Amino acid sequence: MLEGKPSAEIRDLPEPEILHVPIFSRRLSFDDARVEDGQDVAEGQVLAVDPANFGTALLAPRAGTVRLDAAARHLTIENPKPATDAAVDDSVSGTEALVRLGAWPYFADAATGDVPDPAAPPKAIVVTTIHLDAFLVRGDVQLSGALDAFGEGLGLLHSLAGDAAFHLVVPRLSSELASRIKELTGKLSWLQALEVDVRYPFGNCKLAAEQLGLGEQSPVWTLGVEGVLAVAAALGDSKPCLSRVISIGGPAAAKAIHARVVPGYPIEAIRSSYVEGDPVRIVNGGALSGAALGDEQHGVDVECLGLTMLPENTEREFLAFAQPGFGKHAFTRTFASVLRPMFRERYSTAVRGEPRPCVQCGSCSRACAAGLTPFLIAHLADRKRLDDAAGIGLGKCLNCGLCSYVCLSKRENSQTIFDAIDTYRKEQAALVEQA
Repeated sequence: MLEGKPSAEIRDLPEPEILHVPIFSRRLSFDDARVEDGQDVAEGQVLAVDPANFGTALLAPRAGTVRLDAAARHLTIENPKPATDAAVDDSVSGTEALVRLGAWPYFADAATGDVPDPAAPPKAIVVTTIHLDAFLVRGDVQLSGALDAFGEGLGLLHSLAGDAAFHLVVPRLSSELASRIKELTGKLSWLQALEVDVRYPFGNCKLAAEQLGLGEQSPVWTLGVEGVLAVAAALGDSKPCLSRVISIGGPAAAKAIHARVVPGYPIEAIRSSYVEGDPVRIVNGGALSGAALGDEQHGVDVECLGLTMLPENTEREFLAFAQPGFGKHAFTRTFASVLRPMFRERYSTAVRGEPRPCVQCGSCSRACAAGLTPFLIAHLADRKRLDDAAGIGLGKCLNCGLCSYVCLSKRENSQTIFDAIDTYRKEQAALVEQA
């Protein structure tokens, strides 16, 4: 019940007049350029690779002329030509093909969320058909009309992974699409289905891996619908993965849609066509787990699942801290909205007051799907006691954002824990190197 929920239709956005392809994303940094300034490139040609992530390739989404310095940390493609049937590349196979043809960014390690090593065979694979973050691209939309390709991708993944256990996260609901998914899984004896409630963040692959008892196994590959479809294109058709479906939604979206775009599609073109009002904060990802899109990013990156438009509050509201909460759904029964019938909530960037000391109300613990105590982990992280935080579950955090969302003291526990995880991993890696 949110304003700005994207429609189920997938639209093809107009062909861009220029492409600004970021050489960075949430996990990747394509620092090794494979093209020169002014060079004409073909559709699907490798523009750069990420040497720190197994040579994962950044591909040219359209043919055109490359400019290296037109925008900082971007590879700009001028005069991009309309999409064609990209050339088939059957010179590589297996995981090497996934890396070369642009499918590898869809994969993640269940334990860390990092890009997995393509040379290390997985112990298990977990595929989810649902994304439940607010306004994020939905799995059922991606599956509509693509169920056959999805089944082909699952089969190719199974052949690639050998004896790895294979699990598919499906929604526990009654619908025609859900029935067809279950019918598909019933035909694949090697595939085990895990039904979950359609409740955020139950579609999270890391949570599913824990529920399946895979937490101690490594590596465990995880991916979503879009990743399986990319596998079908790369391994089944030997074609590069050049486009992706993203959501464009949120209460400040003039038209909330699912859109098919290419990496590098100009953010400004999306803003001018799909943003209503000003000022607006654009979030790269869903409202709960995404991050504000910085001014330094000019195009859609290779890992983007959605752009969420939120009204930006710039003026102080009178007695904002005393708002009774008529317009916000209540996790606790402390908001006046419990007296209202069903209504659509309108998200914004308003904090309504400032962060206060933790009152240890336990709301974050009750909301945590991983069964953690976020306020205590954040407390330890603030005091640099990361070993103690790790001992009570730091590494099991899903980074879903719920602990911040329900916090009555408006504390950013989720960001604190996310930063602590990153710091702890770096410290542990440094200790390994020293040993």
